[in-house]
Amino acid sequence: MMNPIKDLCRLILTTSLSNRRIGVALRLSPNTVGRYRERLNELALDWPAVAA
Repeated sequence: MMNPIKDLCRLILTTSLSNRRIGVALRLSPNTVGRYRERLNELALDWPAVAA
């Protein structure tokens, strides 16, 4: 199983799921998912960079 933070990043970067749907899947708050989504966008990271 993957690291929970990597799971979150993978779902944000490789799917079109909403923050709510990702939150339900990973048992996180949609606000937490949104904060990670914003930070990934600010850093212009993509999935291969995060997965490395």
